Amino acid sequence: MKKTIIRLLVAVTILGGIYWLWSISGRADETIGNTEPQKTTELSAINPLPDTIRGNLLGIQPYLTPIDYSSKARLGWILEEQLSQAREKGWINNNTIAVYPEYIGTWLVAAGEKTSIYEAPDMQSAMTTLVLSNLPRFIRHYASAPKGTDKTKHALFSMKSARMAEQYQQVFSNLAKQFNVTIVAGSIVLEEPYIDKSGNLRTGKGSLYNTTAVFSPEGSIMPPLVKKAFPINDEKPFTACGKPGDMPVFLTKAGNMGVLICADSWYPEAYTGLANKAEFLAVPSLASTDSIWKGPWMGYNGAAAPVDVDTTRYRKITEEDAWASYSMGGRGPKAGIHQGINVFFTGDMWDMHPEGRVLSLIGDSLNISAPALKTSKVYNLWLKN
Repeated sequence: MKKTIIRLLVAVTILGGIYWLWSISGRADETIGNTEPQKTTELSAINPLPDTIRGNLLGIQPYLTPIDYSSKARLGWILEEQLSQAREKGWINNNTIAVYPEYIGTWLVAAGEKTSIYEAPDMQSAMTTLVLSNLPRFIRHYASAPKGTDKTKHALFSMKSARMAEQYQQVFSNLAKQFNVTIVAGSIVLEEPYIDKSGNLRTGKGSLYNTTAVFSPEGSIMPPLVKKAFPINDEKPFTACGKPGDMPVFLTKAGNMGVLICADSWYPEAYTGLANKAEFLAVPSLASTDSIWKGPWMGYNGAAAPVDVDTTRYRKITEEDAWASYSMGGRGPKAGIHQGINVFFTGDMWDMHPEGRVLSLIGDSLNISAPALKTSKVYNLWLKN
């Protein structure tokens, strides 16, 4: 019996050693940047330079793939490229606000992982490898995931949350300081995020939130954090809801800015604290594929339609028409906000291929750009006084 136990312990030790060696081998170096040729970026002016301006909004859509999230250095290098080209165009000044897409920070969950993850054929395969190569940590976080949540997704982000917060802040703080601009840093999924007394982005224990941080030209986070209040159905199993009445107004060099994360721009409650206070809007978004724009609008996703929405229009108008009627384009002017930009993620993230558009609000008109197809785009909107 004793020999059997010893043999078992030896076998477990050997297997554990083999697993450990496999789990640490072939990982990306999180400090390595990019040495590849520059990616193509298209620059488009939304409106002509007015006689009097208060600043400008840059809608930045970097074309991103999984390998671009292998390190924070590589992601920062790519994002730097678009700002550099915007500066060469004359679109960077002391009153510039750069706006990035929803979820742009979320894929830092893959930073420093096994390189096979970036080459996986689909997201399911990539996430499976991520789980297996971090199995002890994953099991701990899976066991402590809140009841009623998708425990697998919760554990995936929970186990990397603290590191993701640190990398996210480093990337966007450096960009804000380097180019002396205000940055609306898209969004990132983090566990109970908060800003500590030293101004650092930290995470706690509890629920996951789809969160946006705004960075000042000095590189500091401008409190408070913005948490998505109306997650869509795909997000609800693993992200919690922020409070729609807590949407802040940020005092920037260009004026008072409201920030709404994607679907929040569809709900009148999200405009309550912004009405007649915010002078313009920044809206980070993500849509799964570009084909939805011309397809039939299937209705509100994740929460009941507001009382002012004509639900008989479901499946009768296009998704594009619905965005024009019920998001920033329709609700901004009602709240006394007549300028803004809505930026969508673009790239090839495993088997997800979001093709970004930029929506711009000028006066009471919403302009919708052509899709970004396998290229980075930067749109400039001059803000009028």
